[in-house]
Amino acid sequence: MADFTVRVQLDEEDDYGELHDAMALAGFTRTIIAMSGTTYDLPWAEYNLVGSARTARQVADEVYRLAAGLNPEPMVFVTQSVRRTWRGLKPSAPPTLRNRPNGR
Repeated sequence: MADFTVRVQLDEEDDYGELHDAMALAGFTRTIIAMSGTTYDLPWAEYNLVGSARTARQVADEVYRLAAGLNPEPMVFVTQSVRRTWRGLKPSAPPTLRNRPNGR
């Protein structure tokens, strides 16, 4: 099973809310969990997919289809990771009805 980091860039800022919802429904998160168990928010329009049987190409194709349905000519960048590290990410706020995908 593989982990992926995905970056998406759209031409229209207004389309990101719909993109976030579509990506969440497809199993992507906008957070990453540290080995300590702390959850951190990823940078804007960056997504995390953990434990997938898909290849990087399959992930890129899927994300491109999702994004292209919302915005013409999206830019999608996918990396498959063995290990990730970061600096400066902020811990996530506990989930509330307001910040959960689709209010669930």
